[in-house]
Amino acid sequence: YQLLFQSEYDWNHTEAKQPVGLAFKDGRIQENRGKVLGGSSSVNGMVYNRGNRQTFDDWAHEFGAEGWTYREVLPYFKKFENNTDPQIVGDGTYHGTNGSVQITSWPQPVDPIVRIYQKAMNELGYNTTDINGAVQTGTAVLQAFIDSRGRRSSIANCYLDPNPFPQNLDILTGAHVIKILFNGQKAIGVVFVRNGLKYTVKTRREVIVSAGSIGSPQLLMLSGVGPRQELEKWGIPVVADLPVGENLQNHPALDLNFAIKEQFHDLVDSGDSELTIDNLYEYYTNGSGVLTKYYNCMTYRSTKSNNNTDFPNVSLQLALLKYPKDPSRVTVVQFEAQDEWKAYNRHLLGKPYFFVQPTLERIRSRGFVRLESTDPFVYPVINSRFLSDPQDFEDMVDITLWAFYVFEHPSIAPYVRPHKPIPGCKFCAEQPFAHKCDAYIRCLIRQVTYTGCHLVGSCRMGAAHRRDTVLDPRLRVKGVDGLRVCDASVMPTVTNGNTNAPVIMIGEKCADLVKEDNSVSA
Repeated sequence: YQLLFQSEYDWNHTEAKQPVGLAFKDGRIQENRGKVLGGSSSVNGMVYNRGNRQTFDDWAHEFGAEGWTYREVLPYFKKFENNTDPQIVGDGTYHGTNGSVQITSWPQPVDPIVRIYQKAMNELGYNTTDINGAVQTGTAVLQAFIDSRGRRSSIANCYLDPNPFPQNLDILTGAHVIKILFNGQKAIGVVFVRNGLKYTVKTRREVIVSAGSIGSPQLLMLSGVGPRQELEKWGIPVVADLPVGENLQNHPALDLNFAIKEQFHDLVDSGDSELTIDNLYEYYTNGSGVLTKYYNCMTYRSTKSNNNTDFPNVSLQLALLKYPKDPSRVTVVQFEAQDEWKAYNRHLLGKPYFFVQPTLERIRSRGFVRLESTDPFVYPVINSRFLSDPQDFEDMVDITLWAFYVFEHPSIAPYVRPHKPIPGCKFCAEQPFAHKCDAYIRCLIRQVTYTGCHLVGSCRMGAAHRRDTVLDPRLRVKGVDGLRVCDASVMPTVTNGNTNAPVIMIGEKCADLVKEDNSVSA
């Protein structure tokens, strides 16, 4: 899936400069977003992770988003889910089996090296769990948005492909919406550009904006819905003065690569995952082979600052991957010092390795999306303000130290090559272990913290009387009629996990809200 990044299927956004991500090109962190049917569900890492139940209860109880407690959203998670693993589904309390989106467990048995890692997690005190079930804290080989033939379950191929000619839906690809039209305070249509021509479409009932946590706030502000001061700065007439673009939240993460030692390559069954003729034949003909495998594990835990261990605030994700054999296919263009990073990663070429990602899942830092121009084709300013809250930085230090502790632990260390200091940072002279070198960890975080690609919150929903909300709990834009937002931007706070599953849940619930508000039968 990483081959899709920086391609024609990627919006190729970048973050504003900030005090982390210093090693990246121009000191700016990339934001990869799906520019294709299915949006980011067509280009993401396919992890099936709903997030903790407490997140949804907080939406309702702390932010006034009535109707969004875990008890009330669980039926919508189950509604879209077609889970094919009976052991996970159990009695059906937490999982569905009749939905549009197929969710699968990876082919069994998993590679021996993955079993060794999971056994090490158990020995460290983390029980195997279903992270989407009753208890999130623990460790798991994750389920994924993959169908039974090893193909991606994107929202496009799950909802659209089985219904090629729906009577109530027309789709235009390559159409860029540039403005929402209003008659007074009522949304009456949109203007879009396609193939260089401008078109206007009027609506009889509602306009629903689903342009994502970057595109939705940009479109609203260009249309006069946003902070008065920001709109007046750009000479945009104010339709509704609302905090659009504020409250942006995103998970900060790190990439750590640990090469598996040559003498243990026989513990990797997934084989050579290059796009060879044999691999492609096996994939397309039989729905099997190495191109259908992507073993991904996650361990949830809490740092010292988290007083609710049932609601973990950090995670360690691990994937078993194989580095390309051809150096030209190694993506290092995002780094400023390209030659140094090419040399740094040379030992990985053609070899299996653990891709390890310590992530801060519950964040205090808040960012923003703001206009860069009144030209709708000019990208807005995106600033997640990663780790700007001091406690966020300390929690990131905590989970990163623990990640190194795991891979320097006797149960894992014999299987992997030792970590080398990254360009721009150095180990403590007196300390051979990275997990005991606080200065190195802090340098690492400042240099290569990047995005978890989980942008949310820029059109926050909540109680209508709150001044910090853009939408009411029914996802309607406050102060206007006939306008609704339905995407990740509506979340009051980011879930402590991947955002694809909760966004699908939001879509399913929004569909019911639209039908209820417009007296349409289910």
